Amino acid sequence: MFSISSEEIQTVYVYIFIMAGCMLFVILLCFCHEAQAKVLPQAKLTVNYQAITETDLVTFSCQAPLSVSVHQCYFYVAGNDTRLLSCMKTFTGTELLWTSDQSQPAVVEVKCFYTVKYGDVNSQSPHSDISYISVGPKPQMNVHQFEEQYVFICSLPGSVKYDTACSLYFGESSVSTITTTTWKNKNENNELFCQFSASEDNLLRWLHLVQLKVASCDYKLKGDRTISSPQSDPYNLTDVVVADENESTKINIIQPSTMNTGMSVK
Repeated sequence: MFSISSEEIQTVYVYIFIMAGCMLFVILLCFCHEAQAKVLPQAKLTVNYQAITETDLVTFSCQAPLSVSVHQCYFYVAGNDTRLLSCMKTFTGTELLWTSDQSQPAVVEVKCFYTVKYGDVNSQSPHSDISYISVGPKPQMNVHQFEEQYVFICSLPGSVKYDTACSLYFGESSVSTITTTTWKNKNENNELFCQFSASEDNLLRWLHLVQLKVASCDYKLKGDRTISSPQSDPYNLTDVVVADENESTKINIIQPSTMNTGMSVK
């Protein structure tokens, strides 16, 4: 009859104990990796421009806290991912449109996440909040003066629809001064346009509140009242301010008077 010695039984027990310990270690290691992945801080996506044309460049930066050692970054452009060793990526407007399978004007959604390497395991951070980038043509700004009234015409690209909202800006301000919608009629170039009117007094008051004496306009994209196109090239209004200052100077000049002392020289 086959018999097992006590030493052999002890060896089997030791082997079983070692194997159980290894399995427990693997389970704990996986659990720790999973736990570490869950506690990674959310990625933060920053962008240098919110509105660009097809030829403009926009740079995205996927950021993690300084205490985190980032292995790789992933950028999602409208659901299509791009893996990079660097956590900074620059796109042209054309590349964003191509990647998101859209034509201008368009709103492109971008988000990112980063990974941290623990041994052979890559742990993934939570996705960043979505950044919205508008890609489209600039409008064109023209200004006409009718006596003491100024009319600002913001001409829009042909792809823009009726009832599109436009905004007028002065100087370096990112807050619009006037908002309106497109006219039903088109201009002589068969373009939709928005028209803003301002009295000379109001225009001067707005210009005195900003450093740059310019005006610009933009339009909202595809009915979205929160995402705007790139602003038009600035229209210089320095002459308006200078003319007003010259006029004020003329009014304030005191003409010297001739004094009659009543004295005569004999």
